[in-house]
Amino acid sequence: MVRWSVCMSYGTPWPQISHKKNRVECSLSAFARVHGTRPQPHAGTPAVAVATGDRHSCVLLETGDIKCWGENSYGQLGYGHTSTENRAPPEMAAIPTVNLGAGRTAVAISCGSRHTCALLDTGQMKCWGSNYHGQLGYDSTDNKGNSQGDMAALSTVDLGSNKTAVAISAGAHHTCAMLNDGSLKCWGQARHGKLGIGPTNLLADHRGSVGSMPGTMARLPTVILGAVGAAHVLYLLAPVLPLVPDFYRPDDQRAPQGCLQPHVEKEPPQP
Repeated sequence: MVRWSVCMSYGTPWPQISHKKNRVECSLSAFARVHGTRPQPHAGTPAVAVATGDRHSCVLLETGDIKCWGENSYGQLGYGHTSTENRAPPEMAAIPTVNLGAGRTAVAISCGSRHTCALLDTGQMKCWGSNYHGQLGYDSTDNKGNSQGDMAALSTVDLGSNKTAVAISAGAHHTCAMLNDGSLKCWGQARHGKLGIGPTNLLADHRGSVGSMPGTMARLPTVILGAVGAAHVLYLLAPVLPLVPDFYRPDDQRAPQGCLQPHVEKEPPQP
């Protein structure tokens, strides 16, 4: 288990974790270029995955617990309130874990712009935070996780009869899940055809969002992937990218050599 904790912003280190050794080495090299020294291994519960949204971050711990911090206006942290979690590094250990339900743990996490989803040990998934476009998958536009008792009462997403998820991915305002039969379902904002289900006039609300009206999820079709599509979706849902800050451009001399230098163009902010 690799226990390095690194992330870079202009002049300030923030915690972000990877369990992939090659990705960690890229991050350590980048950190050293910016700060002149390599960070030291941290103590505490090991992390196995990290996910970041527009203004919040979540970590999946080795225990299957999830902790989130950052901006929380829509309940995207999953703590039953809308207060921001903004603590100094020594106080990060005091951040509570997200209530996933009695006896439940997570095996994967993904953050959208203002929502968060977890793949549970049962193969079911739960999502919380902003639901303006139905991206949580609960046949409504009600935000989840922003009020006391929300997380304890949070149901699982209806993926279909006898269907469970094996991989999840949250976009800015939509969510996708790869199912146990190799098929794929996506819901939320349908702009630009990002859900992959073609015309959505029968399922979408007046804003062009799918998953926001009663009964939508039960009728949600799978994405037509073709003969070899499932394997490609697995790659797309779980890309292996080094932890290099998105402010690095290909011509940025601080970026570590031999590492990918992604830069994501984000959509305009939406509620």
